[in-house]
Amino acid sequence: MHRRIHHLAQTTDLFQIHRIDLEIIRHNSPFALLAHRLGVVEAWVRGFVAGRHIEQDLDAEFLTTGRVQPLLARAEMIRGHFRIDVMAADPESPLASEPPAESDGPPRTLNTGAALQHVYEELARHYGQTEQMRDVIHAVSRGDLVLAR
Repeated sequence: MHRRIHHLAQTTDLFQIHRIDLEIIRHNSPFALLAHRLGVVEAWVRGFVAGRHIEQDLDAEFLTTGRVQPLLARAEMIRGHFRIDVMAADPESPLASEPPAESDGPPRTLNTGAALQHVYEELARHYGQTEQMRDVIHAVSRGDLVLAR
């Protein structure tokens, strides 16, 4: 995860430097995708698995902007919490708290192991989106790709 955080930082820096219009690439920014991925880990691992009170605002995560360094500091903090919470988790146990009905999780009752699998799937999916976005940003910045408005 550490290497991927730095990869996202580089992608986010590139996004900020070139100020590519998000309407053109029709995706959320790399910054917002990382903020969302951190929100997923906090809500599902710190919240539903470990039982801590976490409030997640999905809409805000996808619209957030800011400076890269504070986001990376938050990522490192969450990474430390993640390790502790996963090491303490019993995959067969029920969740400490249930996701709300409107959550983006699987539409079934989950145990801890299934919730952690859901987190893995979400992180992998959004990492793939970030890699695709990085490729588009690099292609536009090199002039290899011109996006129609």
